[in-house]
Amino acid sequence: SVAHAFSHILYKGLLFMGAGSVIFMTGKSRLTELGGLYRYMPLTLALYIIGVLSISAFPLFSGFVSKSMIISAAGERHLAIVWLLLTLASAGTILHTGLRLPYFTFFSKDAGLAAREPPANMLLAMGLVALLGIFVGVYPAALFSLLPYQVDYVPYTGEHIVGAVQLVAFTGLGFFLLRDRLAPERTLSLDIDWLYRRAGRAFMWFIREPLSVYSSKLYSVLISVSDALAWISRNPKKAFFMHIDMAEYRLFGRIHGLSPEASLEHIRSMRVNYPGRPVHRDPVGDAIIVAIILLMIYALYYIARLRLWT
Repeated sequence: SVAHAFSHILYKGLLFMGAGSVIFMTGKSRLTELGGLYRYMPLTLALYIIGVLSISAFPLFSGFVSKSMIISAAGERHLAIVWLLLTLASAGTILHTGLRLPYFTFFSKDAGLAAREPPANMLLAMGLVALLGIFVGVYPAALFSLLPYQVDYVPYTGEHIVGAVQLVAFTGLGFFLLRDRLAPERTLSLDIDWLYRRAGRAFMWFIREPLSVYSSKLYSVLISVSDALAWISRNPKKAFFMHIDMAEYRLFGRIHGLSPEASLEHIRSMRVNYPGRPVHRDPVGDAIIVAIILLMIYALYYIARLRLWT
């Protein structure tokens, strides 16, 4: 596992750098928008193929040394299910990363992208990692010497080489027979971020539309209530009797003891002269009244609760 982790770092890093070079030089990241890049980026293709051969565990490359070690260990311990799963995983890796990605990126139809090789520093980094991958594949003792225990595994035997070549060859045959069905399609890959994107849009719609509208309406209502309370507080007694007279006039068309014309003139006079003389207030008395009201509300709540429990 330690040896394969080291090899994995090499070839996966090389593949990521190759994919990054394609994205950097073309500005495209979808397979449906790529193709025919072998004409414009041959060096990138060659270095990427080294990573492909390594991840496919082809002989003379780093992946072959470490991956064959793990699969052979499962076979020697008679772990048939583990051996089968590892072999199937290797075939799937070859099919997806080793064949499908490079074929539809560098070959297939020409997408008409005017690409060119990436900068020299990017090619140099890819070249160094590719050389390390080949070095480990050709001279596995260098990798084994870094492991925390002694290794006597011999990767280059007839059985290991034939098995690796057969796996790559038959996977490649299956790919080229079914490559039309494996061609990329213009689809949107759904990930977990789709959920919070949809939820985020719904939340923003709720903020902009209903919440904003109702908050503005509620604000208008509260302002109106505040203005009304401020108006009443200027002379509560006069405001009370003025509203009583207005209600009586609307119901009966006149105020008791006055003609309709005199009633209307009386209401107009009350509005014009409101609030009249300032009302004398006693803050202590107001506080006592508020306290009495709160005590009455609590007493009613307490009595109602006792009746519910009894």
